[in-house]
Amino acid sequence: MLGSSIIFSVLLLFSVHCFSQQPEYLLKFIDSTTMKAGYKTLDGNIHFSATLDEGSTMANTFYTIVSAYEIRNDVRYHFYLLRNGTRLFERKVKDNDFLPFCESEGKIGFYDAVKRKFGFLNSSGKVIIPAIYDGVHRFVNGVCLVDKAKASAKRDEGEMPEAMDEFLINEKNEVLVKDWTWEDSYLNLYSMKILDAPVDTEFWVSMQGVNGKWYCFMDYQAEFISWYFKDFVPALYGADKGFERFVFDSLSVRKAKEEGIVSRKDFLAKYSSSALASSLDTAGGKTIASLNSGGLLYELKTLSQCRKFFNPCGREFEEKYPAFDLMINHFKKRTAKQSFPPPHPMPGESADRVIDFRESFCFIRDDDGYKLISTFFK
Repeated sequence: MLGSSIIFSVLLLFSVHCFSQQPEYLLKFIDSTTMKAGYKTLDGNIHFSATLDEGSTMANTFYTIVSAYEIRNDVRYHFYLLRNGTRLFERKVKDNDFLPFCESEGKIGFYDAVKRKFGFLNSSGKVIIPAIYDGVHRFVNGVCLVDKAKASAKRDEGEMPEAMDEFLINEKNEVLVKDWTWEDSYLNLYSMKILDAPVDTEFWVSMQGVNGKWYCFMDYQAEFISWYFKDFVPALYGADKGFERFVFDSLSVRKAKEEGIVSRKDFLAKYSSSALASSLDTAGGKTIASLNSGGLLYELKTLSQCRKFFNPCGREFEEKYPAFDLMINHFKKRTAKQSFPPPHPMPGESADRVIDFRESFCFIRDDDGYKLISTFFK
């Protein structure tokens, strides 16, 4: 009896050890000879050999399930691939009959070519939300934005409907907010609060749900603008000596013919806060041209500390880590040869001045606040 217990304990420890060795995710790689894609572990061991076509999957990161295709004998096959190698729902597809999806929170979108509708699978490939929608986004914090064509919407062959209504649903496919009216992508879905009354502040957006409750979300852009003027600018101009806390560990820097990744220490040694203040000064012939979402440069994907800023598709994970580009126009005096107004005038241009050059500064919302992560100097 004791011997059996010892054997069972050893097997249990062995199984726990093996389970703990399962890598959290795999990374896509491209075979430079065949230009086919496969997946490997973080330490470089090949998990799936390179048999997928390079552009066959959007998933740079493989957690539990990916959408992919292969071309065999000039025929394109689409399927869903699990970590254990199982292929699900393999079928022949046309060139325009494949819409790639990436996993998010254990769910992945799928397209029903017969119904011409979208739904969701779970991490095991089981349909958990049927294909009833005309468009789906990614699940974020247990909720997802989906689209349904308006009854009057026209739809040409192979095209999306002209007009659609947007809803907020949960993982059970229950509609939470029927009339989603917020068009920008700046809402922090992770901040969702369900309240009896709307939140009346400049940082929050409130929409009434089908249950009569109010679904409230923080506005990332309003939060960033407030932080920039209340925290970053005072630190930049020396009122606060802790300017370095607003600079990310590594930055992408482009200046004239120089470009590359530099550490925060090297960046601060070369570019003082006073130098940055000069570039960011909006007085004396300068103006903020625009504030745009996005802006992370591709080379930042190679940094381990920046990996979390990109979703499994390799795109910016703006739902959790939004990035804002602050574009600065620098002006010079307009000459007599430069007519006004030009065909496409830029913000701030006038009969007296014209844009000389532009600089940009990108800030990322990290886990502990906004940080400067990339710059473009003249």
